[in-house]
Amino acid sequence: MSAESYRCGILGDTHGDQASIEAALQKFGCVEAIIHVGDHYRDGEALAHRLGIPVIAVVGNCDARRQPEREIIELGGKRFFVTHGHLQGVKLGVGNLVREAKLYRADIAVFGHTHVPTVFSQQGILFVNPGSTHAGRKVTARSCALLVIAGGEVHVSHFSL
Repeated sequence: MSAESYRCGILGDTHGDQASIEAALQKFGCVEAIIHVGDHYRDGEALAHRLGIPVIAVVGNCDARRQPEREIIELGGKRFFVTHGHLQGVKLGVGNLVREAKLYRADIAVFGHTHVPTVFSQQGILFVNPGSTHAGRKVTARSCALLVIAGGEVHVSHFSL
């Protein structure tokens, strides 16, 4: 990768579905980091041990472990707020998520929980939900996301699995 671009794979709501995790990794190709937005935190831990690149993982509502609930990190020159979304009530609306992302001065907020692939901007913050890699309950389509930072611009692509 050139110094001018940064590629980050985003997945979540994996629920231990190794085949879907592998499919997501194939879609990502070469990435500098992976963000796992919870449900199942152990899947993120396993990726960190295996891949040799930074893996930022948070817990979700289906994880027995309770920490970390959120991460604030710098990647590719951008400030990220990473959370699962259940604590912010994202299934009912994004108001709490927006407020918390603002509080942490995030450029990009990454969340899960709804199982719906989403990307939108609000109050100068880019919000990204990769959807669910696991085809479990109430999931009509499995997905993941690739975030690319190039020349200061952020581009997000969602992929069906």
